[in-house]
Amino acid sequence: CCNRVGAEVEFSAPAVAFYLLFNKDHLSSETFAGLHLAMFSSRVAAMEQEASGEDGSDGIEEGPLEAVIVEVDSETAAIVEHNQADNYVLRSHQLDSECLYLFVSRYKIITVRGDHAAESKSQKRRPFSRRYDFLPPHPRHLTHRLIELHTPVVPRIEGRMVPRRDASNPKAREWYAKSILILFKPWRTLRDLLEGAACWEDALAAFHPNRTIQCYIDNLQLLHRMKTDAVNEMQSRQYPPMKLAEQLERDDDDDLDQLGKDDALTPEEETKALEEQLAVDAPDSWNNAALSILTSEGYFTPASK
Repeated sequence: CCNRVGAEVEFSAPAVAFYLLFNKDHLSSETFAGLHLAMFSSRVAAMEQEASGEDGSDGIEEGPLEAVIVEVDSETAAIVEHNQADNYVLRSHQLDSECLYLFVSRYKIITVRGDHAAESKSQKRRPFSRRYDFLPPHPRHLTHRLIELHTPVVPRIEGRMVPRRDASNPKAREWYAKSILILFKPWRTLRDLLEGAACWEDALAAFHPNRTIQCYIDNLQLLHRMKTDAVNEMQSRQYPPMKLAEQLERDDDDDLDQLGKDDALTPEEETKALEEQLAVDAPDSWNNAALSILTSEGYFTPASK
């Protein structure tokens, strides 16, 4: 804590209290794992070409089919090289019911040698983590395996963004249906995804996910809504220039009357007024809250008079 605090020129009281309470330094509250959607879309596109007997590309792929991911295992420091599409399609039959999104969230790949070394060097008993072997067609089924995570991570979809579900472009609607099925429907082959449907939109209409999966699907739509709201907010702040009263949304009628109703402020005046508003009582309230927490934990005792 002293090294961390001493390395900063300025440090807020809540942050100091956070370290004094023996909390770790986190940049986020969750751990993330990359989900390379382009790799899976390429694999599905290859399956479509094989099923139709075509040799050409349909232009949907965003990357090479044989792209690999190189990671460093956090516990064994071993370098793990793998193809994420192979890991999912050739997973153990015990994981047949896992969709791609939950697969990335709940499991990670490790080396068999590193797994044995970690078990032999462990000096404290850890909760047992279930292991799963890859199917023999997997190019590394003898040297790698899957391990179940005690704490699921949050998959971070990388590459091409899933479009809006209400997109007007037919190609965007088809890509949306395909992406949702790839992410949230358990599959190994093209037949598992389509199940006899004539097109991807029909296959999505016949897909009935459970409540948890439906929540994930709705959250993808929420990302688009947040992006649209952010763009609208930026446009509303710039065209036309907002008055300070509208920008701060203050409830004090006396202060609002002092700003005037027809005079627009310059950018310099708006910046100065915002700085003054943010400086009102905020630091004192944060400092008092931090000191109250530290006192309740026994770090300080009230001074005797």
